[in-house]
Amino acid sequence: MGDGPVQIRRTADGIPHILADDWQGLGRGFAYAQAQDAACTLAEAFLTFEGSRARHFGEDAQPAEPSSFGRPKNVELDIFFRHFLSAEKIARFRKAQPAELLDVADGFAQGYNEYIAAARKDARLVARHPCLGQAWTRNITQDDIIRRMLAVGIAAGYAKFIPEITGATPPPSAVAATGAASLAQRASSPLGENASLGSNMMAFGGATTGSASAVLMGNPHWYWSGPDRFYQVHLTIPGKLNVAGVAFFGIPVVMIGFNDAVAWSHTVSAARRFGLFELELVPGHPDRYRYDGVERAIEPVTIELAARSPDGGSKMIRRTLYRSHLGPMIDLRAQSEELAWSTSRAIAIRDINEDNDRVFATYLAWNQARSLTEFAEIHRSESSIPWAHTLAVGRADGRVWYADIGPVPHVPDELRQRCTSALGKAFAQFDPTVPFLDGSKASCGWLSDARARLPGMMPWEMQPFEWRTDYAANMNGSYWPTSATDSVQGFPLTMGGERESLSMRTRLGHRIARELTELRPLDAGALAQRLRDKVLDSRAYSAALYKQAALTHLCPLGAVDVSVDTLTSKTYSPPRTVDFGAACKVLSAWKGSGNIDDGGALLWDAFWNRVSDIPEQERYATPFSADDPLNTPNTLNVADPRIALALGSAILALQESGIGIADTLGKHLYAGSDTAPVPLFGGCETSGYFTIACDDDGAYNVNSKQFVGNAYLQVVRFENDKPQAYTLLAHGQGDLDHAGKPDPAVVRYARKDWLYFPFSEGQILRDAKLAVTRLPALPTRHGAVKSSRKAIEDGSAGTAPTRAGHTQ
Repeated sequence: MGDGPVQIRRTADGIPHILADDWQGLGRGFAYAQAQDAACTLAEAFLTFEGSRARHFGEDAQPAEPSSFGRPKNVELDIFFRHFLSAEKIARFRKAQPAELLDVADGFAQGYNEYIAAARKDARLVARHPCLGQAWTRNITQDDIIRRMLAVGIAAGYAKFIPEITGATPPPSAVAATGAASLAQRASSPLGENASLGSNMMAFGGATTGSASAVLMGNPHWYWSGPDRFYQVHLTIPGKLNVAGVAFFGIPVVMIGFNDAVAWSHTVSAARRFGLFELELVPGHPDRYRYDGVERAIEPVTIELAARSPDGGSKMIRRTLYRSHLGPMIDLRAQSEELAWSTSRAIAIRDINEDNDRVFATYLAWNQARSLTEFAEIHRSESSIPWAHTLAVGRADGRVWYADIGPVPHVPDELRQRCTSALGKAFAQFDPTVPFLDGSKASCGWLSDARARLPGMMPWEMQPFEWRTDYAANMNGSYWPTSATDSVQGFPLTMGGERESLSMRTRLGHRIARELTELRPLDAGALAQRLRDKVLDSRAYSAALYKQAALTHLCPLGAVDVSVDTLTSKTYSPPRTVDFGAACKVLSAWKGSGNIDDGGALLWDAFWNRVSDIPEQERYATPFSADDPLNTPNTLNVADPRIALALGSAILALQESGIGIADTLGKHLYAGSDTAPVPLFGGCETSGYFTIACDDDGAYNVNSKQFVGNAYLQVVRFENDKPQAYTLLAHGQGDLDHAGKPDPAVVRYARKDWLYFPFSEGQILRDAKLAVTRLPALPTRHGAVKSSRKAIEDGSAGTAPTRAGHTQ
């Protein structure tokens, strides 16, 4: 198995279309192609999930690139992943998988190793992939792929608290975790540490198109670098699989995408996938606790690892993690001393996804789904998607499927109210949706339900889902509302909350959808075209709503005295008098969008960031109403003196950073190098952009550690039983510098030039950029060469001549 010939057919923007005989061959081709583009990203990721960073990079260093697990110290990452991705977890995962997933994982390891070995013999490739000369770039096995898959599951739970879990020890030796974002900051995003991390998605059904034809738009806002970056691929085993889309690096199946029967996308869910338990400690024994009156031990788990010492040598490190029967211990003293492991109480954390072994079995089944009905049934029966909303459409089906179904702690509001302690109520100021329960009573544990796939999991029947024929949309956050006219509601707080103020991006998304549905009936093809234009038009919704009112009040004032920057707290002594004249001219002429040539977007962003720091109830005259969520709150309190100070502070901040108030956005927001820049468009969620290009620290630097932007975009419909898909991979496929030239996919994205995706064999073979790499058949155990399948023998699967310079 897996030793037949494999073809990697690359089309425009370097997208690989992998054609193979079987699952192992498919994984082999997928990994070979991915390693061609990003061998070093893969190599470092496998090292990270193995728990060996400190050995090669030192214990106190941090990963250079951001990811869903943040950027903790290497020693913290090593301890964490060695424990939570242990050999026992790998073995349990393996037993729960379909044979096809294990085969494709085997093939992925084989293909990666094959490329690394070949590339190390080519000086040109060694120069392009510097890690090839490093000892930490090693061969991998199926275990490495399993670790990579397991890490995805716990990204919205344990991985949010790596320093606090690895640093939790009983008093008096407990130490505060360092280097982690504040708890309030992390609570603002259910995944990772960046509030802009997430996605947009919307789908329109037959009531909008006037036919049994639906249209889907998916647009993750994700990392542009690091191990969680998206990789675009098309995977084909004739008669078994034909699917295209994206996956995280090192994942061997498509996570967001389409086949010839269904298309789907995700956004980050607000449902909490973990919970906390307050343990009552035995007096004089901070390593023991009482549970229903019986003493239990907090069990130590000792982990040994090698670390590179400052002198280049090696040393051994021994660290101990601690676990209760409710989950590992966590010390949150860096956030508040009340949340520390003390002599009288301690906190345990439980991640519902720790035992969720079916995430990628679900994706594999979705990759092969033959109808929207089948897709939804897989979603419900597996209930394994770990931290995401899902939206899907199907061929010849006028319905839209929306669901926030997956592992969620089964904590009804009644249980939360009955079992939340005073400490839990204090924690709620950081995050009111996390269940924080009394860990001394069995009656306060997560409920068990025979319908649920995992112990303590809320059954799918009790989670939000909906069939619609007009439209459904989600822009992260809560499942509420799913459309401008209707919503599912009435769910426990653990699902993320409802009837609460929405982000400006969510409000703008529903406005876009409403504008399109008002054109009904609108042919699916025309709707798809309008949708492609709308989602990249780079409107700043805050400007559309409030620019005119702000200027009408502020410009006649003429100037303001600034003694402190309302956002950064920087002081000016004596106060600086800031004239509004030039700024008012710039903003008056500005169209309210963040396109490359727009002057004024930078100034408005700086201004609105400071306005947004004013509490919502003081910022607006009309408060939020759950009965009108898409139009409230509204009416900016322009007479509040902090509004004038926000504009004055914004002007000063831009001047001090060397940015002219009339500078175009593209002058400062760009991808690539200073010598080969690619100007970009978009902005931050704070300003109400639907098109995201954002650094949470306020910088305009795609290479910063906090940058998140549009990553993968797809608009898909079905016609004549085939997908009609347009895609963009904003950051490109890999981490190569293209010999100093901009990545063609990034250039395409900057032009807003949607790529019609070549899905059929004929489209692939006719692609003007077609270049083929053939991986030869491998010897069988008996020394014979496995015969290629008929599709390759007769040329029907695509045997275009290999272009010079493209075979490796």
